Amino acid sequence: MVISESFVSRRHCEIKYVPGEEDSESKFYLRDIGSTTGTFVMVRQEVLLKSNLMFQMGLSEFKIVTTSKRSMIELQVFEGPARNRIIPVDDYGLEIGRDPNNSFCVQEDS
Repeated sequence: MVISESFVSRRHCEIKYVPGEEDSESKFYLRDIGSTTGTFVMVRQEVLLKSNLMFQMGLSEFKIVTTSKRSMIELQVFEGPARNRIIPVDDYGLEIGRDPNNSFCVQEDS
């Protein structure tokens, strides 16, 4: 999926999956990876992603939706150019930005 968005950096952020031990819960983390505008109120360190947490990149707002699968979450595009789209995130994680080498590419709008 591609979102046209000029306020998103070429390498903006990533979502990383960390499997839980036998008795602990699996987790997803959001980390800014060098954006110029920040992610979720200028976050520069990892943030534990929980259901219904929202974060913003440029004009796009994303909402975390947990799934029945332990190693998967979904990003619901809540506001912005791709509003109402769903982006699945599995245990491989997701890199987000304008760089076409990211696993989720955000195109600059014209």
